[in-house]
Amino acid sequence: MAHPDRIPRGLVDTIADQLSEVISAMVDEALLRSGPIELAETLGVWSLGPEATTAVPSVDDDFEHLAKPTGRWHHQVRFAGAAEGFARSAGWPGKWALMEFGISPLAGKIDWAVTWADRFMGHDPLVRLLVVPAYQIHAFWFASTHKSNNGVLVLDQPDRFVSIPSQELLLFQEFIDLLRTRQPITGVESDRPDNHEA
Repeated sequence: MAHPDRIPRGLVDTIADQLSEVISAMVDEALLRSGPIELAETLGVWSLGPEATTAVPSVDDDFEHLAKPTGRWHHQVRFAGAAEGFARSAGWPGKWALMEFGISPLAGKIDWAVTWADRFMGHDPLVRLLVVPAYQIHAFWFASTHKSNNGVLVLDQPDRFVSIPSQELLLFQEFIDLLRTRQPITGVESDRPDNHEA
């Protein structure tokens, strides 16, 4: 099992209401008619910039100081029970706003990772969605007082990065070391992982 950061009161209901107002213009009719639409798992979004690969020689105890909160939340969107899309939100209590929505294979990969974590992660670690824009990577970041449960589960990456193990829990140091062997994409903002604006 794993749990997300504390979800602010009113966030999910507010974003669900906002999404319901625009989703019909953003999704094809067949998907809309497939069954109930629901906002499912909600995760805090954190970003890891390219500077993290040169920050310290060892990151096992400092990963939380390298990754930065984006101020956004990721929401899985289910159609008839299937994870087909996601929304992203930002703001503060009383001022939450839908920022992004998209139909994407990433939603299915995150759905797989949620099931994986429920099956294999003991001691209820904290889980966050980690984006690494300069390497076009999405991952689950698990943080726990139990060292065996700390690590990164890569979910999505470009084809040219296929040598980075996916669907396998990596130690923080292993993950950073793998990034160090690759050339980051220049000109990518580290605090804006996606560009699918709602």
